[in-house]
Amino acid sequence: MGEHDNVSRDQHRADLAELRLELSGTLATLDKRTELIAQDLGALRRETGEWRDSLRSDLSGLRTDLRGEMAELRAEMRAFRTTTQRQLWVMVGVVTFAVLTGVIKLVLLP
Repeated sequence: MGEHDNVSRDQHRADLAELRLELSGTLATLDKRTELIAQDLGALRRETGEWRDSLRSDLSGLRTDLRGEMAELRAEMRAFRTTTQRQLWVMVGVVTFAVLTGVIKLVLLP
């Protein structure tokens, strides 16, 4: 309506009542949407919490597995080191024996 149009009070009240009704409907719709968003957010928080707890549980299990594997690796490295040292001492003994045998042979059998 234009600014200069004359509107009766009754018409003005009816227009305002109609606007109030539309506004009430819009606010009710917004309230419903807000409630749905709040429910979705609550569900998302629960899912995120469950996912986080599951991830923590998986990581805890992974840590335990990793610790076990590291302990096995340390034991294998220890065994490897021991075997290598034994082999080295056997080679030193064989070389020493060969050298001593050669020296004895040279001394006793000219």
